[in-house]
Amino acid sequence: MVNLSMSRYSYLNGGDAIAPALHPPQLGALWTQQVKLFSSSVSLARDATLKLVDPFGTRNSATYEKIRCNQDECNYSTGLYCMEEDHFCNYVVAYGDGTYSTDYLAAETLTFIDQEFKAGKVSLSNMLFGCGAYNVDSLEGGCYYPPPGMVGLNNQKSSLISQLDFEGFSYCFTPSEADVDTPLYLGALARYDGARAPILSVGLPGRYYLDLQCISVGDQCLPLAPETFNATYVRRGDRMEWRGGFMIDSGITYTLLIPVVVQILKETVIQKTKCLRQMSETTRTFQLCYRATLAKIEQKTPSITFQFSQVASFVASGSNSWVPVGLGLACLAIIPTGTSSDVYILGNVQQQNINVDYNLKEGFVSFKSMDCTKL
Repeated sequence: MVNLSMSRYSYLNGGDAIAPALHPPQLGALWTQQVKLFSSSVSLARDATLKLVDPFGTRNSATYEKIRCNQDECNYSTGLYCMEEDHFCNYVVAYGDGTYSTDYLAAETLTFIDQEFKAGKVSLSNMLFGCGAYNVDSLEGGCYYPPPGMVGLNNQKSSLISQLDFEGFSYCFTPSEADVDTPLYLGALARYDGARAPILSVGLPGRYYLDLQCISVGDQCLPLAPETFNATYVRRGDRMEWRGGFMIDSGITYTLLIPVVVQILKETVIQKTKCLRQMSETTRTFQLCYRATLAKIEQKTPSITFQFSQVASFVASGSNSWVPVGLGLACLAIIPTGTSSDVYILGNVQQQNINVDYNLKEGFVSFKSMDCTKL
């Protein structure tokens, strides 16, 4: 399974946060909302509310500043709000799988170290980040074992991409079984290869929506209405809001589809799978499991293709669709959303060994299958 808990570490050095190189950072997962950093060089204390005491080590930094409610930065993106009792700006970011982080929005001098080209250090002042103290990683059973830092890659003002004024980025998730870091390329280093799918100007702010036309099992598109994956702007009570739509995300581990679509997908996969022993009882997370190795799964199960246009698609098979869960079981890594959600999300398990490029200037995402361990 792709390790959502792997991300970049930060260290204190003269008060500044030292992060790994931009090319390539040592990332196992990316965040599409804020930057939040934790110091691994200070003693971290917890109380019963799962709040860390000074997680960033702010007392040691002369350049750290919490953002106040009356500053423009408190309006840069969704998820920012004001705490009336102390007049400081807070943030909250959450995933559909229950992972979240929340606490103060702050600014700091961040120093990036070029580990590959030996160009030294680049320090950037007044960089916004979420100094997270309340954090839950759903993959750890809701316990406090969050990653030490997550990189913001959306198109809102507070993300790392926007603050650095980059016009794009690309990443290539290495397989979970490979002991190789996932490469991330920012700005001019991004690799714009493969078939292109336009980024749609719809949906929730800061997300990347794509025009998914079909999910096929083998050569058969699922029997769904043409508008199934469309985002629509609807009235809810006394306000208008976006509902539905298909977005691509680099932090969600498993692809999320609404329950009825997962059921249709499951039934179609079962019909096209031969000579494998299906488990009648599924896990809490997964809807379809077989007693088989991934190698056997790849031989006996149909491929699953996400078709965005006549030329933009990618095929998920083997470890891109299935994950081993122990006891000789492999389960379909496409799961239902919660009852209150109708948004479809392409997770990072399906993106393994696919170079995914986000060209924000021209407005497209491209996909190209490759061995990500070779980049």
